[in-house]
Amino acid sequence: MGTAYSWHPGIAVVNPRWPKAQSLLADELVSSWLIRSAFAHGCSPMSLTGSIWPGWRCWTIDLDRGIPDRKLLPLSKMTGIAVSDIYSSTLRPIAKALNPALDHHKGMWPWILGLGARNRRHSGGLQCCPLCLAEPVPYYRLSSRLAWHTCCEKHQVRLIDRCPECEAPLQPHLLEQLDLNCGHCHRCHTPFKTHSDSLGFAAGALAFQRAADDAMHGLASEDDPNCDPGEWFYRARFIIGILRVAAVNGSKPFAAFREAFHLGVVARPDSGLPIELLSIAERMELLSAAWKVMDMGEHQLYKAITACSPSKYSLRIPAGEIPLPLQATLKGLPAGKPRKRTASGFQSPASQHTVAKLWARLKRKVQRDG
Repeated sequence: MGTAYSWHPGIAVVNPRWPKAQSLLADELVSSWLIRSAFAHGCSPMSLTGSIWPGWRCWTIDLDRGIPDRKLLPLSKMTGIAVSDIYSSTLRPIAKALNPALDHHKGMWPWILGLGARNRRHSGGLQCCPLCLAEPVPYYRLSSRLAWHTCCEKHQVRLIDRCPECEAPLQPHLLEQLDLNCGHCHRCHTPFKTHSDSLGFAAGALAFQRAADDAMHGLASEDDPNCDPGEWFYRARFIIGILRVAAVNGSKPFAAFREAFHLGVVARPDSGLPIELLSIAERMELLSAAWKVMDMGEHQLYKAITACSPSKYSLRIPAGEIPLPLQATLKGLPAGKPRKRTASGFQSPASQHTVAKLWARLKRKVQRDG
């Protein structure tokens, strides 16, 4: 049985300059803490941050990925929270554990949900348990940005990443001072808890979530006594890549792989986006299927890949350093060749999948921009 972990402790304020400075709650995201601080002082999040950093439009970037060093000292003085504690409430320590060589300033971070930001508006990237946000002090946690989290262990419900009423992405930084807390939608103001009855979850996705948290905290398993977080998550991403190929590739090697782990039909996200940009429902299906493979153990995975013998060209091999056991397995696979596409003399109609992909991506933009 897994455990709900703490990513950082709660921190009390010490000699703050603000009259109603807020303590940093356990596991709280830095953006959530700033939003609560704004409401405590009777102003909007944008007004509060504008008073600390005049001329800096901080809500147009992903604050949870880290605040520039030169901006941290004035924030620390105003709030009475040490710079090191503010740093612990960002996503950088988690991203660094997953990939020490990560470029913290560019691109998508592996396993960290992307906001899809355009100015101050987001197309996703934040999730929550509606029942947690119905508690006396609602706030967003670090797990609200982790791609492997899809369920609330405390309340045993699926997380949400959109308003159940109007389907707007969760964007608490757009709330105004009259809203008082972040437990409801910024657009239609519906409390999130009013639609919590139908939030069923997949047991496999919750099992994956628990095992991933174990790996992040260095807890060994019988199959993986060393439990390096980077290797565990690389293997998980590799498996998800196989599943996404198997969803569209009906060749014998991938059919044999599905049969080896009793997977049946594998879900195919319409958008074709990476896991960091998928909805909770899409991630839940993928992670649940991936857990069926992960749960059989690393040795069984490599044995099945060798037996099914897909070509290396057909696999989605993630970027980064490939773990040594996987390197050895890949060396024994046939190289394969890319398919040659013949140029046609006319423009054929787009396939159903292509239309579904374009439609899914258009909906993300429309929901972001309102």
